[in-house]
Amino acid sequence: MYLSIPPQPDCITTWREAVRLVDASKGHEAHNVLMSVQNPTLGAQLGDPRVSAVNDFLLSHDKSLQTIANTIFPTALYRRYGAPEFFDRL
Repeated sequence: MYLSIPPQPDCITTWREAVRLVDASKGHEAHNVLMSVQNPTLGAQLGDPRVSAVNDFLLSHDKSLQTIANTIFPTALYRRYGAPEFFDRL
């Protein structure tokens, strides 16, 4: 089973809609959440107050947006191996 989030214009809106729909799910949890972002770089800067607020919260818990993003998009692996070898390492 999966939860599909309707396409959203940017990452911030996508994550907010995903949280809303997961929270509304039975037990406030969902697995295999599928998201579609129309413009992934739109509003994705720390200068955006919404992004900054999330990063501040994460920093207060010894995390950061960089840490979370690197879990999903392992930049260090990409820099080390490049394409296409990077995809064989995942």
